[in-house]
Amino acid sequence: MEYITINIPPYPYFIIAGDALYRPGDCHRKRTAIGCFDVLFVEYGELFMRDGKNSYHLKKNDILVLHPERTHYGYKNCDRKTYFHWLHFGTGCPYSFSDTFSFPHSLRMKTSIYRPMCAQLVLPTYQTLSSKTFGTVLSLMKQLKTQHVDKYMQNTTNMIVDANSLPSQETFLKLLSNLTMNQNDGSSANPTAALCMNYLQNHYEQAVRLEELAKLANCHPTNIIRCFKKEYNTTPAQALIELRLQHGASLLISTGLTCSEIAFSSGFSSLSYFSKTFKKYYHMTPQEYRTRESGIPVST
Repeated sequence: MEYITINIPPYPYFIIAGDALYRPGDCHRKRTAIGCFDVLFVEYGELFMRDGKNSYHLKKNDILVLHPERTHYGYKNCDRKTYFHWLHFGTGCPYSFSDTFSFPHSLRMKTSIYRPMCAQLVLPTYQTLSSKTFGTVLSLMKQLKTQHVDKYMQNTTNMIVDANSLPSQETFLKLLSNLTMNQNDGSSANPTAALCMNYLQNHYEQAVRLEELAKLANCHPTNIIRCFKKEYNTTPAQALIELRLQHGASLLISTGLTCSEIAFSSGFSSLSYFSKTFKKYYHMTPQEYRTRESGIPVST
C-alpha cells in the first residue's frame, strides 16, 4: 500500500465534491493526469479501480485517494448497485507517494515567531474506515457535495456551494484530519497501534504475520502486541479474526455467495474453521445468520 506525504503549511485545499449512483454494469470512466487528488468513498456496493499500476477493489467503508498525475479508471464493471462519494483537492506544497510509512515529524528549518514550523501530513492511499469514522466522514462529505450523478436517471444535478468559502475549506480540513495517520483529535493516542490496525483492515484476507507488522512499524513484535492491547484492548491476531468475521457477515447479508466462497474471500483457511469461529463470535452458524438477517436461501 502507498502513503501520501504532504509538507504543511500551507494546507491542502478543497476544490469540488459530489456523489454518484451506479447501476450494475456501469464503470468509472478513464481519466489521465487531472492535476489534483481525487478521493473515492464507497457508501455501499463496490468499485473496481486501477490507478497507474495499482488495482483496488473498493467496498463499503473503503476510501481511496488517486494520484494527481496517473491514469485511473474502472477495470471492471460494477456487479451491483453502487453509491459512492468523490472529492477533489489540491495542495500548493510538495508531496510524495511511498510504499513505506514513517511517523510524521516536524521538518528542520530556519523559522521565526512570524513563520510556523513546517510539518508533514501522512495519508494512506487506501483504507477501510471504522464505523465511527465512516459516519463522520460521510456527514462531512454530504456537506461538501456540489454535484450528483445518477446513472439510473441518466442525469447530473449541480448544487450551489461556494467551494472557496471559509466554511467549505474548514469542513474539508475536518474531513482530511479523519483520514490522516497523524490525527491530533485523541481518537488514537498510539500511532504504532493505529498503523497496525490500518494494515490489518487493508489485508485481512491475507495471511498476516506479527513479524510483518513489526517490520512495518519498525519495532519489536513484543512492542506491537503491547501497544495494540493498550490501544484496542485486544491482540493483533484477535483483531484480524474479528475483521475477517465482520467481512464475512457483510457478505452473508449483501451477496448470494456460498459460505465456502465467503470463508476463503474473508481470509479463512477452510469452511469448517470459518463456521466454528463465526458461531463462537455471533452465537449462530453462518447459515442461520444469513437467514435471519437477509432471508437469502441457505447454501454452503
